[in-house]
Amino acid sequence: MAFATEIDVRQNGLLDKFDAVTSEQIQLCLAKAHQEILDGTTLTDGSPVTMAMVTAEVQLALSHLFQSLVVSSAISAREIRISGVRIDSQARIQNLMKLSQDFWEQAWGMLSPYIETSIPGLILARKTE
Repeated sequence: MAFATEIDVRQNGLLDKFDAVTSEQIQLCLAKAHQEILDGTTLTDGSPVTMAMVTAEVQLALSHLFQSLVVSSAISAREIRISGVRIDSQARIQNLMKLSQDFWEQAWGMLSPYIETSIPGLILARKTE
């Protein structure tokens, strides 16, 4: 079960055109974000939910949502406002991908205390004679 809700995503993303983004799209992106968090961190569905976890999940969901809008044929049919930014037809793809990347980076920055790593410790070697 996701840490965040559709309402969290809509409010955080300032999605002015609610009809341009369906509930199903948001639910799919939330599920994808939630699974990413579970797969990439020490968090579980049973973890106590913090505001940072909710915000990070919303940001990951928005990242996925903006990526899906890039490939959506509906996006080319009309102007869209996202997070208060007007996305015109010429700059639409670049702007959406930039927003997606920014949200992704912010989300994983917030989740950094919970990230699982498999990086081995540093090994120092020195030349002997």
